[in-house]
Amino acid sequence: VTDSGVLVKYKNVEQLASSIHVMLSDERKRKEFGNNGRRRIEESFTEEIVVERIVNMYQQLLQVKKAEASI
Repeated sequence: VTDSGVLVKYKNVEQLASSIHVMLSDERKRKEFGNNGRRRIEESFTEEIVVERIVNMYQQLLQVKKAEASI
Protein backbone atom coordinates (compact mmCIF):
# COMPACT_ATOMS: atom_id res chain seq x y z
CA VAL A 1 0.00 0.00 0.00
CA THR A 2 1.31 3.42 -0.95
CA ASP A 3 -0.20 6.76 -0.03
CA SER A 4 -2.06 6.86 -3.35
CA GLY A 5 -2.84 3.26 -4.21
CA VAL A 6 -2.28 -0.43 -3.67
CA LEU A 7 0.55 -2.36 -5.26
CA VAL A 8 0.03 -6.03 -6.00
CA LYS A 9 2.51 -8.65 -7.11
CA TYR A 10 2.55 -9.44 -10.82
CA LYS A 11 0.08 -12.21 -11.73
CA ASN A 12 -1.17 -12.50 -8.13
CA VAL A 13 -4.88 -12.73 -8.91
CA GLU A 14 -5.93 -13.30 -5.29
CA GLN A 15 -4.09 -10.21 -4.08
CA LEU A 16 -5.52 -8.14 -6.93
CA ALA A 17 -9.06 -9.31 -6.19
CA SER A 18 -8.63 -8.58 -2.49
CA SER A 19 -7.29 -5.09 -3.22
CA ILE A 20 -10.17 -4.35 -5.58
CA HIS A 21 -12.64 -5.53 -2.95
CA VAL A 22 -11.08 -3.25 -0.33
CA MET A 23 -11.24 -0.26 -2.68
CA LEU A 24 -14.85 -0.95 -3.63
CA SER A 25 -15.92 -1.27 -0.01
CA ASP A 26 -13.93 1.59 1.58
CA GLU A 27 -15.08 4.99 0.32
CA ARG A 28 -12.82 6.85 2.76
CA LYS A 29 -9.74 4.99 1.45
CA ARG A 30 -10.74 5.67 -2.19
CA LYS A 31 -11.06 9.38 -1.50
CA GLU A 32 -7.79 9.44 0.44
CA PHE A 33 -5.92 7.65 -2.36
CA GLY A 34 -7.55 9.87 -4.98
CA ASN A 35 -6.63 13.07 -3.16
CA ASN A 36 -3.07 11.88 -2.52
CA GLY A 37 -2.66 10.82 -6.16
CA ARG A 38 -3.93 14.15 -7.43
CA ARG A 39 -1.59 16.06 -5.10
CA ARG A 40 1.36 13.94 -6.27
CA ILE A 41 0.56 14.65 -9.93
CA GLU A 42 0.13 18.38 -9.29
CA GLU A 43 3.43 18.55 -7.38
CA SER A 44 5.58 16.33 -9.60
CA PHE A 45 4.18 16.21 -13.11
CA THR A 46 3.21 19.70 -14.18
CA GLU A 47 4.15 20.64 -17.74
CA GLU A 48 6.89 22.92 -16.42
CA ILE A 49 8.45 20.20 -14.24
CA VAL A 50 8.34 17.55 -16.97
CA VAL A 51 9.85 19.90 -19.58
CA GLU A 52 12.62 20.84 -17.13
CA ARG A 53 13.41 17.15 -16.55
CA ILE A 54 13.57 16.49 -20.28
CA VAL A 55 15.82 19.51 -20.90
CA ASN A 56 18.12 18.38 -18.08
CA MET A 57 18.28 14.89 -19.54
CA TYR A 58 19.29 16.25 -22.96
CA GLN A 59 21.90 18.50 -21.37
CA GLN A 60 23.40 15.53 -19.54
CA LEU A 61 23.46 13.51 -22.76
CA LEU A 62 25.20 16.35 -24.58
CA GLN A 63 27.82 16.54 -21.82
CA VAL A 64 28.49 12.81 -22.14
CA LYS A 65 28.81 13.09 -25.92
CA LYS A 66 31.19 16.05 -25.59
CA ALA A 67 33.30 14.12 -23.07
CA GLU A 68 33.41 11.09 -25.38
CA ALA A 69 34.40 13.26 -28.35
CA SER A 70 37.34 14.75 -26.48
CA ILE A 71 38.84 11.34 -25.66
